[in-house]
Amino acid sequence: MTDQKLTMELIKEWAYGDTVIELYESDEAGDSESFDAAVNALVGVKGLLAFAADPACLARSYFVNLLVRRFLWMFRRGSELPFHFSRFLGIMSRDDYRRMNMEREGELYEICLVLDSMRHINDPAIQSLYKQILDFRHDRTSNDSKFYYECWAKLDLGLFESK
Repeated sequence: MTDQKLTMELIKEWAYGDTVIELYESDEAGDSESFDAAVNALVGVKGLLAFAADPACLARSYFVNLLVRRFLWMFRRGSELPFHFSRFLGIMSRDDYRRMNMEREGELYEICLVLDSMRHINDPAIQSLYKQILDFRHDRTSNDSKFYYECWAKLDLGLFESK
């Protein structure tokens, strides 16, 4: 773990220049996941798309991979049962269960807004990703991990690779 504070400015410098982010470069267990989580929190889905849509971004493929994970998450999420994690706590209140579902649906809708905005970006790589993700909707037979990984394996991200 590192003491370097991640900021939006540092992420931009890393994405477009030769700035080193210790957490990204670290080989320690969990650091990669911590970096991904921090980038997701700081940048958000719209920010991931902005980096992924910019051919000048040196870390474009990194941002595309985070963006794809967020999009494919939509197909992986199933309905949660209204029980607390611990069986000793029993069932949630109806209001808590509704609130939990509303928050999840709100996050899903925000991701879908970003996905929909991709149809207006005239970059062939972004257009390709947009069409592939939307096509997965018609292939979905379940909300499980298997479908998520099948979609990931089918994705063609070749247009995002540096030339």
